[in-house]
Amino acid sequence: MSDAVPFTNPFPGLRPFERHEAGLFFGRRDQVHELLGRMRRHRFLAVVGSSGCGKSSLVRAGLLAALDGGFLVEPGGGWRIAVMRPGGAPIQQLAKALHAPGALGDLYPDPGELDALEATLRRGSLGLVEAVAEAPLPPKVRLFVLIDQFEELFRFGSDLERSQREARAFVKLFLEAVAQREWPVYAGITMRSDFLGNCAALPGLPDAINQGLYLVPQMGRDQLREAVRGPVELSGARITERLLNRLLNDLGEDTDQLPILQHAMMRLWSLWSEGLREAPLDLELYGPIGGVAQALSLHVQKVYDDLDPEGRRIAEWMFRKLTRTTAERQVIRQSVLLGQVARDARVTAGAVAAVAEPFRAPGRSFLMPPCSDVETLTPETVLDISHESLIRQWEPLSTWASLEARDARLVREIQGGAALWDEKGREPSYLWQGRRLAEAEEWRKAHPESFAEREEAFVVEGIRLRDHQILAQRATELPQRAADEAAARESAIAHRRAYVYISAAVGDAPFVARLRQALSGASLESWAPDGTLAAGGAGFEQALASIDGADAVLCVLSPESAASPFCRQEIDHALKRNKRLIPVLYRERDASLAHPALGPLEWVDLRDGEISEAALDKLFARIGTDFEWVRAHTRLLLRAAEWQAHQREASLLLRGRELKEAERWLAASTAHRLPRVTDDQTAYVMASRKNTSRWMSLAVGILTVALLGTIGLSLFAYVQWRQAEEQRVQAAREQSIRKGWTITPGDLAGPGRASDPETQALPPLGPLPPPEGAERLSAASAAANQQLEAPESAVAERRGRIEVQYFPKVVGGQADLEGFELTLNGLGFVPVRRVPSGSSPTNAVWFGSEVEKDDVQQVAYALIRAGIDLRYIGCFADEGRRARVIQIGGRPLSAEDPPLTVEAIEQGFPIPDCRQGRVSAAASSR
Repeated sequence: MSDAVPFTNPFPGLRPFERHEAGLFFGRRDQVHELLGRMRRHRFLAVVGSSGCGKSSLVRAGLLAALDGGFLVEPGGGWRIAVMRPGGAPIQQLAKALHAPGALGDLYPDPGELDALEATLRRGSLGLVEAVAEAPLPPKVRLFVLIDQFEELFRFGSDLERSQREARAFVKLFLEAVAQREWPVYAGITMRSDFLGNCAALPGLPDAINQGLYLVPQMGRDQLREAVRGPVELSGARITERLLNRLLNDLGEDTDQLPILQHAMMRLWSLWSEGLREAPLDLELYGPIGGVAQALSLHVQKVYDDLDPEGRRIAEWMFRKLTRTTAERQVIRQSVLLGQVARDARVTAGAVAAVAEPFRAPGRSFLMPPCSDVETLTPETVLDISHESLIRQWEPLSTWASLEARDARLVREIQGGAALWDEKGREPSYLWQGRRLAEAEEWRKAHPESFAEREEAFVVEGIRLRDHQILAQRATELPQRAADEAAARESAIAHRRAYVYISAAVGDAPFVARLRQALSGASLESWAPDGTLAAGGAGFEQALASIDGADAVLCVLSPESAASPFCRQEIDHALKRNKRLIPVLYRERDASLAHPALGPLEWVDLRDGEISEAALDKLFARIGTDFEWVRAHTRLLLRAAEWQAHQREASLLLRGRELKEAERWLAASTAHRLPRVTDDQTAYVMASRKNTSRWMSLAVGILTVALLGTIGLSLFAYVQWRQAEEQRVQAAREQSIRKGWTITPGDLAGPGRASDPETQALPPLGPLPPPEGAERLSAASAAANQQLEAPESAVAERRGRIEVQYFPKVVGGQADLEGFELTLNGLGFVPVRRVPSGSSPTNAVWFGSEVEKDDVQQVAYALIRAGIDLRYIGCFADEGRRARVIQIGGRPLSAEDPPLTVEAIEQGFPIPDCRQGRVSAAASSR
């Protein structure tokens, strides 16, 4: 799709409307009037809103255009307007804005006076006032300084102390200027609302913002409709109602609704102007641009994809440098010199300019400055993203911003580490190590010549120290490593070394000696009888035992060996043990005399008497075939033979891991696998398994008996404990009833009542005699306890707190139960606390939580004998919700109702009813 624009496009896209485009700015008339009203009352104006709400356009094409039209000035007067962005040097940018035409530029005609103007601004907080006075302003002319994108001040004001000082000095300049009344100086800022908190770090700014704050609202549907229809009709075109409704419906509540709507309209207008100018803008144009949701991302992605690979690499560098992540993890745009991008990307400024041009061409406006403002880009050109919505809407840019934030964080950490290292005299212990050093090294490789001298030295020294430590460690470990490797080789050789028995006649001894020497050179052990052994003698038995321990038996074939009965017995024993037989033909012999078991086997031909390398290779291949199987066969055969020799002693059987390996070996045997498993080996393994199973069964039986015994003893102990506990509880209850409750002196005096003469005159109340019916109560309690089920009769199940509701004292003023201290069943004094209002009946208090609910009668007796009229007793669930209330004679709530008697308590409130609830009693003072 072509981006050519045959005539002026009334929609700016992502960039804000400018002052000269006020005629195309629709939908904000009421808000412009509100801004003018605030300026009439205050000289400082803070236009604040979320990103994408149109702050810059409202001020530039709305407020500034109104000031240009003569608002807020006397007849014959006017406005000088300076527009700036703080960037990285706010005071310098202010000087440039003041020196521009339309501000104070015509009053400072000499270009060299720009430096003098900046010097004036830096003299002190009245620098702006002094600059205006030196001009001076013509009569009836007012100055308005607009600081657009004010949040840029914070991204530079948090890096270095010098930048923080400049930020504070810059703020003081315009705050002092608007505070004085000698010169008519006004100032305004536009700022994202999420940076309001940062303003607290700049003295005086929060108060000024509070007075001149204007929070930009989101545009309503009618205002958005006007913002679209107005420019279209003003340009002599038409837009259908269905396209307009589709645009507004798809726009929804997106925070970037204004920039993406403006960009979508710019794309629609560009497409319409290519050949459909006679027809209105309609839905047929909506699909090709991707709709409101995709118009921006598809458009910028197409521009990016049209670049060659090197151009895309430069574009990534450029956009990464044009974004910044704040300490609060907010991604914002930042301006940067084109030459700086070229240096970071290690390309020429011309290459960067060639990549930037497509992104700022007419009909695109992804980058600032647009082509309409600056035709040719130079290394001194300041590049900027036209709107932060591009960061949020274009996914690659969002990803690049995250990568740039990560790199920036790493660079800051490297700078901090280098500064500390330098401060400590470049002590090696302050150098980075491990993962942090690896990250710094990787970043240094990707960005050569990017570090300052100190940071470069910091990383290089860290790498050098790491490499030195690695070399030193290797030098220390080398001898040990060599020894370990040698030991490992020896272990491997020992593990794989085969033991070979050589069966040969006495006359073949010279050949056997040469053969053993060749086998030894290949790390194969061998053994051969010396020819003096007699059949049936001790030496012969040793030879047979050597065959048992051998992995293979080499049978040297010659006329003498074929006729030797001793050689025949060796072969018979090897066959009995299922040993691997390897015939070695040394000299021709009579085939009829050869052992029949050797006939089918493959022979190794050594008839020339020379043991060649090829012959040895063949011999080694025969010996090494399925070597692990052969070695296991030999090992298990020796163990089985030892077991048989010791009358099958159980201590020689296999156990644990050895038994499992032997069983796996036995299971892997087949009829074609040589050597075959012997009967002795099978019997040995089966006996080992049977022995292990018997011991396991015995152990399980012992554990079962022990467990059953433990359970039985536990049950017996529990029954004994239950009986003793029930007896203890019953005895304690009876003793408590006999002794009564002890109420300390001053019981009837609440907090602050100790000086009451009537209270002080009360005699101390000692232990009370058992109340009437105590014996009957004790018997009833015992009977009730017998009715309880086992779990519910435990003491812990019957503990709770006793709650009391009382009424004012009838004689001598009022008494408060919060002065009570009660003694219950030897638990000591239980303090009384008032129950919070609303959680219990009026005037309720409760006595601790370590009381037994079965003692409610005792509480009642103590209260009655202490002069308290008991009104009711109730049982409440533990969570505070009443489960049951025992109402004896109703539940009176006034002091005039008759009190309860001891007999009524015993009859109407059985103990079991309160074993799971909270006991509550209500009483009033006599």
